Amino acid sequence: MSTHSRAHPRRLASLAAWSTLAAILLLACTTASPPSSAAPASRAGATAAATQPNQSSVTGAAPAAPTAAPLKKIAVGMSSAGLTYLQHRIAQVKGFYQQAGFDAELQIIPQNTLLTGIIAGEIAFGDSGGSAVRAAASGLPVRLVSCHGIRPLYILVLAPGLRSGQDLNDKAVAINALGSDTHIIGADLIRKYGGDPSRVEYFPLGASSVRYAAVESGRVAGGIVTTTEAILARESGLAVLSTIEDLPLACNAGTVVAQAAIAERRQDVQQFLRAVEQAVRFMLTVRGESARIFAEWVGIDERQAEATYDESQVTFSWSNDRRPAEQAIETAIAFAKEAGQIDAAVRLTDVADLSFYP
Repeated sequence: MSTHSRAHPRRLASLAAWSTLAAILLLACTTASPPSSAAPASRAGATAAATQPNQSSVTGAAPAAPTAAPLKKIAVGMSSAGLTYLQHRIAQVKGFYQQAGFDAELQIIPQNTLLTGIIAGEIAFGDSGGSAVRAAASGLPVRLVSCHGIRPLYILVLAPGLRSGQDLNDKAVAINALGSDTHIIGADLIRKYGGDPSRVEYFPLGASSVRYAAVESGRVAGGIVTTTEAILARESGLAVLSTIEDLPLACNAGTVVAQAAIAERRQDVQQFLRAVEQAVRFMLTVRGESARIFAEWVGIDERQAEATYDESQVTFSWSNDRRPAEQAIETAIAFAKEAGQIDAAVRLTDVADLSFYP
């Protein structure tokens, strides 16, 4: 309704009120006279007043605005502030979580603590890949309900003076942990670039920044690092052997929830996934602003953030589609079986519920 049409009832109310007042004054001045046109005027005024839509129209007050439903406070857990989890920071900054009805707090916590918090109900949603697969396969009551990060962001870099995978034979290579994705994928990359993974000694050094420091100093001959450190390696003149295109579909990031949430708060899960989907779509299509949000979140300059975005081949490594998600989770399951971390009988439905996909 236009502003003009909303004003019309108030003008009628005003005219009706003046008509009523005029009729009363006229009656007071002519009490000895027989009824005249004042009475019809009074009746007309009363009728006009009675036909106004409601008291707020008569007084000219605007109707009360409907009260917005309060946002649900939720905790969203992830193991680091990095490109792998950027979709959540985008959802927070761009208001996608608020549109879905959530006041989301992002919490940076270790994977084991994250999964425990989800089971305890202290964390509503987590982002995980292989860790969630292994946890669900071991019997913990959690499930992946999406996989949006469909490729791991791992790159093989070499220490100063080394140039090929063959240079790694009989030397140490830094990985995150024994049996981890960095271990399994690292062995494949070493083989692809001329080395013999059976002749390599794998050093579990934890975070990618620590692994890179060991490579840069020459303490190890090579390392499996993330794209951020791969850029630093290239800028320092170190050999960067692999690219994201060398990597298989393997679930690197996905939404993990408690099984109880799927059964009891299904609408919340659906709304949350819709917000994440919006954020992933934003990442895939708006490079510049995505890189700026990333830079602000992790404290790097925009040039480096854009280089990390490009090195990670975001449009190749993220997806909102079900089929790539299924393939990526299947590969994560295969990695865990190869490492002897889960039973050979485990299937996708044992670790994931993808019924929320359209």
